[in-house]
Amino acid sequence: WFLVQGSFGQGWVNSEFAVFRGSIQAVPIINEAFGVLASPVAVLSGSITLYAAPGTNFGAIGTLTGPLESPVVARTADGTWLQLNSSLGYGWVLASQIQVRGDVGVVPVVG
Repeated sequence: WFLVQGSFGQGWVNSEFAVFRGSIQAVPIINEAFGVLASPVAVLSGSITLYAAPGTNFGAIGTLTGPLESPVVARTADGTWLQLNSSLGYGWVLASQIQVRGDVGVVPVVG
């Protein structure tokens, strides 16, 4: 995780979604951080189809059947599709077909 500063204020970015340039040795290490990391989850009560990419014309990975919760790890720019990290692996669902607990605004936009 990197603590970053920008016009939005200060926040944490997962290193998987960041490109670091420069000397990593020059970055201070924060041993104790306080606060709660927002981790939105999809709450599934019924069955949904998980797709390989954001669109019904892409291959279906499989079906998830609730009740269950899966972490939301990415979203499309318009927010109509969400990528989940599920028991079937990473896959995309229509946002209108699930309920989300948490702030989807903190999820990275892909595509």
